[in-house]
Amino acid sequence: MKKYLVLIILTLFLNGCAEDTMNANLYNYEKVAPSINLGDSKTKVLNTLMPLIADLPQNWKRPADQYMKNGSAMYIYYHRTGWVSDDRLTDDELTPFVFKDNMLVSIGWTALGGPKVVSSGGSASGSMTIYDPVRDSNAAIKRGQGLINGTCTLGDLSNC
Repeated sequence: MKKYLVLIILTLFLNGCAEDTMNANLYNYEKVAPSINLGDSKTKVLNTLMPLIADLPQNWKRPADQYMKNGSAMYIYYHRTGWVSDDRLTDDELTPFVFKDNMLVSIGWTALGGPKVVSSGGSASGSMTIYDPVRDSNAAIKRGQGLINGTCTLGDLSNC
C-alpha cells in the first residue's frame, strides 16, 4: 500500500511540474505574440519563440517541416499555444508559423488547410483548450486510482 501511495504522490508531483512549465509557456506566449508580425524574419521570430518552450519535454514539441515549393524554401515552425491533458500532441494545441524564403508569411492553420488531428477537448476549427486545473486534477486522481486498482500501469496510462 505504501508503494502505491508513493506512486500516486509522484504522479501528482510530476503532473504539477509539467503543468507549471506549460502554463508559463502559454502565459509568456501571450505576452510576446503581439510583437510577431507577417514579414518578420525567421531569425527574429524563432529567437522570440524558441526560448519559451526550451523547458518543455521533447515529446511536447513538434519538429519543424521544411520543403521546397515553386523554387522557394518553405519552413513551418509549430509553437505550443494550447494544452489538453490527454497525453497526445495534436494540431489544435499548436500554432504554425509559416516562412517562405526566411520571411514569415502566415500564422495559424488557415494557410495549411486547418488542423488535421485534434484533441478530445478541441475542435477541427482551430480552437484550443487551455489548461483547466479542475479537469486536469480530476484526470490525475483518476490515473492514481487506476494505479492503485491495477487497471493501468505507469508504462501505459491509456487505460486510466
